[in-house]
Amino acid sequence: MKTFKEKNGFTLIELLAVIVVLAIVMVMATTTVLPFLSKSRYNAFAIEVNAAKDAASQVMSLVSIGSLTKEDLDKLGAGNYSSSGGTTCFSLEALVKLGPLQKDIKDVSSGGKYAGKVEVSTEEGSRAYKYKVTMHSDSLYVNGAEGTISGDDYGTEEKSIMKDYKSSVSDVTWTCES
Repeated sequence: MKTFKEKNGFTLIELLAVIVVLAIVMVMATTTVLPFLSKSRYNAFAIEVNAAKDAASQVMSLVSIGSLTKEDLDKLGAGNYSSSGGTTCFSLEALVKLGPLQKDIKDVSSGGKYAGKVEVSTEEGSRAYKYKVTMHSDSLYVNGAEGTISGDDYGTEEKSIMKDYKSSVSDVTWTCES
């Protein structure tokens, strides 16, 4: 018969040493992974902003070839369209209803995950369009961004295009004004 001293197993000190080593490894892994998660969040939102701009570009192409009329745009809430120049505003909801923005309508409707607008402007007699995106997600927003947005556009408060979204943002209009 075996006595108590002959049993094999781990001592309390050995178990504690293993737990401490595992905790150190977890802390090191967490500090390495968190910046990548944050960067991927910015990149994903930048892709969403660029998709909205591209959707507005597709709609304006349809307008320029005559597939969409001013009446079609008015039905969907795209206001101020003029064939001789000016500004057209597309809400994200209108871009989804028109088809080029592939999102669930619940995500861009009132209280959804995204809100925003794309303003398309052109000068009289010109066929060149300028796009300006104002949009927010659950955690980030851009206000009047022009050109291509990237995840690198998140930086210091003074220089960044992409900012942390706070519900207290009051100077931003997320929808097209009538």
